[in-house]
Amino acid sequence: MIYELSLNSLMANSRFMGTCIGDLQTSTLNYGEDVPLSKPSRDTARMCLEDLTAGMPVSPAMRVMVERALVRLRKDKELTERETANLLDDLHEVAEAEFRTFFCLVIDEAKAQFYGQKAPFGLRVADRFSDASSDIAAASRCIALGESTAAVFHLMRAVELALQSLATKLGVKGVVVKEWSRLLHDIDAALAALRQKPRTAKRDRDLEYFSQARAMISGFNDAWRKHVAHSRGKYDERDAMDVWNSVKPFMQLLARRTAAR
Repeated sequence: MIYELSLNSLMANSRFMGTCIGDLQTSTLNYGEDVPLSKPSRDTARMCLEDLTAGMPVSPAMRVMVERALVRLRKDKELTERETANLLDDLHEVAEAEFRTFFCLVIDEAKAQFYGQKAPFGLRVADRFSDASSDIAAASRCIALGESTAAVFHLMRAVELALQSLATKLGVKGVVVKEWSRLLHDIDAALAALRQKPRTAKRDRDLEYFSQARAMISGFNDAWRKHVAHSRGKYDERDAMDVWNSVKPFMQLLARRTAAR
């Protein structure tokens, strides 16, 4: 199971629990006796418990303990501040023990936007190229985690479907079984044939659209050749972002036009 937590929320929760327990224990010491739990203290304790489980990765057993404690806070009118402090202290110790079992990865804020996006290239691309959605999302996560080579791998898998779509729109046959270089050759041939057609408004629109799409391919063609020729090739962060910034507008352009007119 993977949990998405911000470091700020984790630290704030820990500080809040510590402050809550400390306030209750201080109150008990100041009074010198175990006094009934006041409404402000009761509300504070309830907030501590609710915040502890709100979006936090706690086990089912821990969640049950919290729910039982909340029931006591809501219904037990005889609950004292000392009992409440001890109750929260026990829960805090269990929570800390559970949190120590997690391995945390910290993602730089600049890269956090790439993590967890369901449609990194937009909903239109996700709808038009649904078969590529999982690879696009995986590439986005890999960029966030600094796995640049893996990001390019997933982007190449995704863009291959887009390239096949472009070739199909140009009337190229058998696109699924053709290699990348053959597809580019047939796309160029189809564009050359389109240029020879009599000039019409439709022909000019098609030529502008397909020429723009073909020009974009140069932005990731080298990455594809390296991907195919060197299965163990490595990419750094700049390489991955260059390919990302080339593949994204290419697929967005194709997604805006589902069929040649």
